[in-house]
Amino acid sequence: GARGANGVVLVSTKRGKAGQPSRVSFSAYQGWQEISKTIKLANAEEYAILSNEVVQNEAGGPPTFPDPASLGEGTDWQSEVYQVAPIQNYNVAFSGATEKMSYSVSGDYFDQEGILKGSRYRRLTVRANNEYFVKSALKIGHNLAFINTKETTVPDVTANAYKADPTVAGFVDGVYGNTSTRSSVGNPLADLFYNNDNLRNGVRLLGNVYADLTILKNFTFRSSFGVNVYREDFQGFSPVYFVSAAQQRPINSLAISRAESTNWLWENTLTFQKDWGDQLSLTVLGGMTSQNDDSEFLGEIGR
Repeated sequence: GARGANGVVLVSTKRGKAGQPSRVSFSAYQGWQEISKTIKLANAEEYAILSNEVVQNEAGGPPTFPDPASLGEGTDWQSEVYQVAPIQNYNVAFSGATEKMSYSVSGDYFDQEGILKGSRYRRLTVRANNEYFVKSALKIGHNLAFINTKETTVPDVTANAYKADPTVAGFVDGVYGNTSTRSSVGNPLADLFYNNDNLRNGVRLLGNVYADLTILKNFTFRSSFGVNVYREDFQGFSPVYFVSAAQQRPINSLAISRAESTNWLWENTLTFQKDWGDQLSLTVLGGMTSQNDDSEFLGEIGR
């Protein structure tokens, strides 16, 4: 079909090599990420001065803030919602080869917290790339990977951190400050706290199994079956809360969804290859491919 006519893509993966001893390797790193430069915003005193000017220019009434100098720096909303986020990665791998097989098996764990407080991403990957020499004319192998991801998401409060009232405290004595009285946005810190119970869990199986059979010296038959199976479950919960009339949730909210996809590809090829000295060689390849792709999604929001 059209896919087969577009050519063949060969992917090489790491394996042990015959004659080399078995190897074990381990690597790890840990670091941190942070915003290198935040946006310069008005502090509480500057915000109060500007607010007083707006009131006097528009309505001519008394100033909203009688003593702006007493407010000082106020709340730096960018420092309230951003954090220095740790990141770590660990990898272990085993590889080797004998006359009957070659193998490479590895495991990798990655953990990254987000710059926005409460966000996090984790990934576990296990790979197995093996070949088995059953007979001199028959070789079978597989390149398989299992991947599990867990992601905790939070609302994007970046824009609100730029707009929130700096004269209001983010969180004091168990109470989130009401920023909606003089600004058009709610308390960004409260948004992160009350809307951070969102977990996305993904599982993927990716790879192929193949066999190479040599026939009549010059013919090689190859059959390969590849799969890409993915399943993702999401659950998000927002509780009842009240910060202000403009920032509240009177009813609990629960969102649940599931997405599944399955893709498989079966390829069968027969190759003829013959050399007649250094000046002439001939390679002829023919085959067929079959592919199937299915996906489903189901979601529900309950209140």
